[in-house]
Amino acid sequence: MKLIPVVATRIPDEIQQQIASGRPLLGSSGIDPTVYENATATADKVKYLVTLQTRGDVAADEVAAKASRVCSVSETDIRLVINTFEMLLADTISEYGSVKCFTPFGILETMVKGSLESVTDQLDPEENYLYLNITPGDAFRKAAAALAFFNASEKSAPFKAEKVIQHETGEEGPFPMGSDVTITGFGYRPGASVRFIDTVSGTEAQAAIVENVNPNYIVAKVPTGLNVEHKQKVVVTQTIDGEVYDISTNKAVEVAPALLPDHEIGLVKHGGRADDCFAFDEGQTPVVVNVTHNNGATHLLRDATPKVWITIDFMDGSRHKVGTLDGLYEITATESIVSFKMTDNTTDLIDGDWWNRDVTLYIGWADGTVSEKTIHCLQS
Repeated sequence: MKLIPVVATRIPDEIQQQIASGRPLLGSSGIDPTVYENATATADKVKYLVTLQTRGDVAADEVAAKASRVCSVSETDIRLVINTFEMLLADTISEYGSVKCFTPFGILETMVKGSLESVTDQLDPEENYLYLNITPGDAFRKAAAALAFFNASEKSAPFKAEKVIQHETGEEGPFPMGSDVTITGFGYRPGASVRFIDTVSGTEAQAAIVENVNPNYIVAKVPTGLNVEHKQKVVVTQTIDGEVYDISTNKAVEVAPALLPDHEIGLVKHGGRADDCFAFDEGQTPVVVNVTHNNGATHLLRDATPKVWITIDFMDGSRHKVGTLDGLYEITATESIVSFKMTDNTTDLIDGDWWNRDVTLYIGWADGTVSEKTIHCLQS
């Protein structure tokens, strides 16, 4: 029996049914794995281990017999070559202390386990010991690559979390904080939750669920405040039949700073009045609004009126008062400025309802979005 850590999380479709049944075959290799939780000191790094049931050991005489059939050389000669190679390798190590031997099946080289902080440090026999390392050749690598690996944590779980992509474009990360991402998979049910876990610090952040009705994907919003220098593990949690399942996606993802809004309203000036203030002045002075456009958005205003409007909304005792100035005129827009004029109060509210109150300025853009900013209405 050989124990190996589970290091891959890709589930080929052809073995998905075997995984669901609890004993998947690894590709066409015929190896039957048993997956169990790692209870050793390395559990924080490798949560699950796989036990591979082999078909038995291969003795030296069996290797020699098989080689003899392939190359038509006697078993005695084959065994002599094997034994001679072993003696040669042992003698070379004894003579030189460190060797690097290139063979048809890979590179054999002597190595020392662990590392030292300083050239004056003493070797620790428990931590620093000599071993023989093999780097497999191409033939061995291809043979190993034929094995299909799977996510052991999904062996008994009734759902699968696969990968994270941009919700609108389907592209991979980095994913801006605040943007929507799609987490593909299957077996999702309403009520699932998603967490982003910093792979370095372990800090967790809950993601807001945008959509969780399709069994094949979940749409979530990337949390803010994440460390963009660290990758994030994305974990989907579902409680099924009273048992909580935490399944991570195939790989950790990169995040990016949040995108700026396509349109931002900056400083608002109305003549010589204070910043972000305006007053009814019968259209004598234009209101000048500084704007910024990001992410390739244009400065064009929408065709439908109103393009720019101002709304007041407040409670006056028990009475709810709402009014909108939507008769603004001489509206112009450049890359950095939107300006307009207004007549006196054109709403059903009296002037006094507007005076010395915060109101909301809205600008409608050609791309269908609307920007808003709180400004202040003065008495004069």
